[in-house]
Amino acid sequence: MAKFENSLTDGKHKLLSALSGDWEGTASTWFEPGDP
Repeated sequence: MAKFENSLTDGKHKLLSALSGDWEGTASTWFEPGDP
């Protein structure tokens, strides 16, 4: 558990926390003609 707690302050979790928040985006999907 100590390893995880350390990663919150100076590990990969710290880097990922900068990406958290509200996001907006658009997604599109294409299908081959005739395929369900």
